[in-house]
Amino acid sequence: MALFNRWENDLKSVISLNSVQKQALSEFNIDLNKPENFIEESNCPLCNSHSSTCIANKDRYGIELFTVICKSCGLLYSKKHLNEWATSAFYTKYYRSIYTSSLSAEDSFFQAQINHGEQIYRWLESHDIKLTAPLNVLEIGCGAGGILVPFKLAGHNTIGIDYGDTYLQYGRNQGLTLIHGGIENLLNLPKFDIVILSHVIEHFNNLSHELDLIKSICNHKGIIYIEVPGIRSIRQNYSGNFLLYLQNAHNYHFTKKTLCHLLSLHSLNPVHVTESIQALVINEPCKKAYTSDFIAIYSHLIRLEIFFKFGLTNGLFFTLKNAIPNGKFRTFMRYLYRRVCAL
Repeated sequence: MALFNRWENDLKSVISLNSVQKQALSEFNIDLNKPENFIEESNCPLCNSHSSTCIANKDRYGIELFTVICKSCGLLYSKKHLNEWATSAFYTKYYRSIYTSSLSAEDSFFQAQINHGEQIYRWLESHDIKLTAPLNVLEIGCGAGGILVPFKLAGHNTIGIDYGDTYLQYGRNQGLTLIHGGIENLLNLPKFDIVILSHVIEHFNNLSHELDLIKSICNHKGIIYIEVPGIRSIRQNYSGNFLLYLQNAHNYHFTKKTLCHLLSLHSLNPVHVTESIQALVINEPCKKAYTSDFIAIYSHLIRLEIFFKFGLTNGLFFTLKNAIPNGKFRTFMRYLYRRVCAL
């Protein structure tokens, strides 16, 4: 049972869909959305605990999606996700059509990628990363490869990898070196100085396996740049609507703490991480220990839905918190919680 009634599966999309998306969703449901194509996570992918509780049963497209939270460490993850074969088929045939509402890459999409690549380049420089060319730069999940353009223009050796053939071909036509497939296809290449994972690790099927592969293709003390849609930025980036944030392609959902916990377990050092999430990671061991984020995230999700349903802003919330005595404020929040649960 979902945390709130609104998060139960009613098979309805919470966003407007165009004809391309509707067609792709229909074909996906017929072709791949079958029990035999799914893997069930019996234990938490982060701490291996078997104790979890259900949060939501659908995503923003109306696709059945069992999102749970680990009661031990606080990681939010999909209890069931596509297996390796079905994942490859999904990204090759349906992902771009559903998520970008376009069958092929367009000039505007590629330019937006270039702009984002420029932002990443500047962000790395602002954190004292010496981008002295030529460095070997890899982007995993590159789409059309536009993020790599600023690095290529700066004289670096760039390679991108992804599953979407039409988007890859668009980038190849722009002179980029782009490879179809997964990280395994890169194991025989020279190691990389910079690995870019822009909205990628939340898509992984097997976190431990994929991170170990990334470590193996990255130079010692090489740079790994990670960004994912952080749980604590849902109010800013998704209008506070948790269902708008949930997507069937996302198997894992991170806070700063759970991401750092994950990286440290794989001997990766998160030297700078924001809650948004944007992370500068060094391929070297990290000895810091991390505590559970369960209570904080569970409470955050409850507040998120209360804020969304009643139109509360952060400013109004803290005004009320400061104006109402502490005991009465907790009673007030419990009242709002009961009201939301009844909707």
